[in-house]
This record gives sequence, C-alpha cells and structure tokens, in this order.
Amino acid sequence: MNTPESVDTAAHPAGADRTAPLRILFWLLANGLTLLRLLAGLAYPLSTAPWRVILLIYAAISDLIDGEVSRRLGVASMTGQILDPIADKVFVLAVLFTLLFEGNVTALELLFIGARDFSVLAVAVIAVTIHPQSWTKMPSRISGKLATAGQFLFLLNAVVWPPLVPGLVWAAGLLSCAAGIDYVLVAFRTAPWRQARLEAATEETQ
Repeated sequence: MNTPESVDTAAHPAGADRTAPLRILFWLLANGLTLLRLLAGLAYPLSTAPWRVILLIYAAISDLIDGEVSRRLGVASMTGQILDPIADKVFVLAVLFTLLFEGNVTALELLFIGARDFSVLAVAVIAVTIHPQSWTKMPSRISGKLATAGQFLFLLNAVVWPPLVPGLVWAAGLLSCAAGIDYVLVAFRTAPWRQARLEAATEETQ
C-alpha cells in the first residue's frame, strides 16, 4: 500500500526542485521590469507628450524597485546586474537625445546632464575590454542614486513644465558630474590590474 510519502516521492523524483517554476516566474517578473524600461527608452522618441510622462514615471519607479524585487524574491542574477545599467543608460540617453533633437536642450547641456552616463559607459567599455567580469562588480553608489533622481526630475519637468528646465539643468548636471567622477575613481581603485600591482608590492615588502 502506498503511503502519502511514497506517492509524493514517486510524483517528485529525488533532487527535483518543486519551486523551480515559481522561481522562473519571479525571475521573469524582476528582469521584466528592467527590460520594459529598456523598451520604454526605445519607444520614448516616438511617443506623444502624455505617453512620455507615463514612460518617465514608469522608468523612475522601475529603477527604484527592480533590484529590490529581485533580492526580495531571491532571484538576483548576473543577467539583472548587466541588464539594469544598460536599461538605465539607454532610457536616459534616449530622452536626452530626443530633447536635443527637438531643441529643448543644447548639446552642452546634454553632455552636462549625461556626464555620469557617458563616464560609466566609457568605464564599462574599457573594463570589458581589459577584464570582462570587472564592470559587473561596480557597487551601487549614493552619488549615482542622487544623479538618477536629479536626471528624472529634470526630464519630467522638461516634458511637463519647461520653465523650470534652466534651473534644473545645473542641479541635475552637477549631480551627474559628481557621480561620474565618483564612479571613475571607484573603477580605478578597484581595477583588477591595480589590485594585482598592490598585491605584488605587498609581497615584496614582506
């Protein structure tokens, strides 16, 4: 006679992960939020003003919660670590270049506000060329979070209330430049080649 335990064992072979489908669903949810932000950036230039506001609000909210969702659900992954910064940069730069094309910002203002994003992209390209895994280890920085908040505030006002743009250009630009410098310094301090040189110097002194 089969006991409940034996039936359960037969239905679920040893080693089978019964939570796998749920974990896959959670993984799709967490990374789907990020992927939709990437698609929102691509759709932004083709959208009307009301939709642009919706896309900006979605991008800001998803940027705040996608990492937390993946950690809470236990599905943080390398895919998310790579996709999240790409989605951020694509969205912000897509909006900035749209504003430039439509005459709402100058090229200098675009470089000023996008300083953090341009510097991170440059660091990422250099890091991937030298050491493919190094750039994914870049820790989250408070300067980056402040720069992101400043950028989204600027971008939202550029669509909803343009008269505030001149003042917000300076605020968002300074935060972006500070974050860009911070990320470059952190990348330099944590670069694998520099760590190797420090370890070699330490061994020589021992």
